[in-house]
Amino acid sequence: RGLGKALADARGDLAHASAALRPPLLVARVSRSHDRLVSARLDPRLVARPMADARDRLNRLWRIADSLNPDRVLQRGYARVESRSGGSVTTTGDAQREAALTVVFVDGRVDVRVEPNGGDGYSVAKLPRARPGRVIPGQGSLL
Repeated sequence: RGLGKALADARGDLAHASAALRPPLLVARVSRSHDRLVSARLDPRLVARPMADARDRLNRLWRIADSLNPDRVLQRGYARVESRSGGSVTTTGDAQREAALTVVFVDGRVDVRVEPNGGDGYSVAKLPRARPGRVIPGQGSLL
C-alpha cells in the first residue's frame, strides 16, 4: 500500500510538470518575459551619468598625481639632487657620503663633485665681489 501511494503521488507530480511543459504554455511564458524586458528599457542616462562621474574622479586623481610628480617643482625654479645611482638626496649628510651627485634642472642635468668637509672646494674669497653701483652683465638692477 505505501508503495502504491508513493507511485500515485509521483504520477500526479509528473502529470502536473508535463502540463507546464506544453509548447503553447512555454511560448506564452517566453513572450511575457520578452515583454517585461522590452518595457524595462535601459535609459542611456543611467549609464552616462556614472561614466561622467567616474571620468571626473579620474581627472581629479590625475591632477593630484601630476602635482606629486617630482619634476613639476623643477618648472617653478627648484632643482633636484640625485645620487649617481638615481635616488634623491635630501640631506647634507647623504650628500657628503657621495663622491659625485647629479643636479637636475628643468632643462637638463649637471654632474657635480662633492668636496669633503675642509677640502679645497670653492671659497668665498675666490668669488668676484660685487662693487656698489656696478651692474654685472646679464644681471638686472633690483631698484
